Amino acid sequence: MTQPPGRRTVCPPRVLAARHGIQPTYVTMGGTFLAVLTEEQIVSLRADPDVDSVEKLGPIQLQLR
Repeated sequence: MTQPPGRRTVCPPRVLAARHGIQPTYVTMGGTFLAVLTEEQIVSLRADPDVDSVEKLGPIQLQLR
């Protein structure tokens, strides 16, 4: 399938995580996931063309409703 110029198919976060042997702690509707990662997984994610960014977050608190 050909994508229009400037657009690309978004890889679902669970598929992307599985590709790198990652078990996400939390997956958002916006196409991101949170996980505890090894250095090897970080390097692997950063080299993946489907990944826009890898960021280190501080402590987070999830509120269930």
